[in-house]
Order: sequence, then structure tokens, then C-alpha cells
Amino acid sequence: MQNKPLALKHQRTCKESDILAAVRQWLDWQGYTAWRMPLGGVMQHGGRVLMRNPLKGFPDIAGLLKRRKGVFWACELKKKGGRVSDEQRAWHARLRDGEAEVWVAYSLPEFIERLSDAEKAG
Repeated sequence: MQNKPLALKHQRTCKESDILAAVRQWLDWQGYTAWRMPLGGVMQHGGRVLMRNPLKGFPDIAGLLKRRKGVFWACELKKKGGRVSDEQRAWHARLRDGEAEVWVAYSLPEFIERLSDAEKAG
């Protein structure tokens, strides 16, 4: 028996990593150019952080729209009840200033809806 699709898991038990995995799988299935930027600090043996990432707060996943060629999009994924940090808000503003499509999504269906809206905008 197959597992229940990630998008259909109960929102209270769904982690951000579950949402990210479902989004990445959907984007690949749809043929989008998209990427995830791991943004943790550089660690030394023993767990000490040597250098913090200068892109702290950058959205979880980003890519290029298919219908609006060359338009950059970025999405911050949050579990239900998750909050956007000040660093994330600052990145969203910087990206929007550069005319990128930026949004926050709390589920795969919401991500798909927002990406569809971005494809139709402009």
C-alpha cells in the first residue's frame, strides 16, 4: 500500500521539510527550473560555527517561471503556525525590489496556487 501523499498529510503533523519535499517533487514533475539553497553556517569539527551564511533568511526554494521567461520566483515554506523572520522579510523586500515574484506558502496546494498566480501576473 502506498503512503499518503505529503500534500494530504494532516497540517498539524506536517513539517516544513515535508512541505519542501512535496514542492520539490511537484516542481520536478512539472519540469520547472528550481533549486534549494542550503543556508546553514560552515561548521567546524565539534559543531562550532566558523562562519554564518550571508544569505540568512533567503527563501527556501527558488526558480524561474515557465510562461514568463526569465522571471525569478522565490518561496518561503512554513508549517501551519510558522512565522516569517525579520531576515526573511528583508530578503523578500530585496527580491521584490528586483521584480521577483516572492511569496510564503503553508502547503503544497497553496504553493501551486501562488505559483500559478505568478505565472499569470505581469
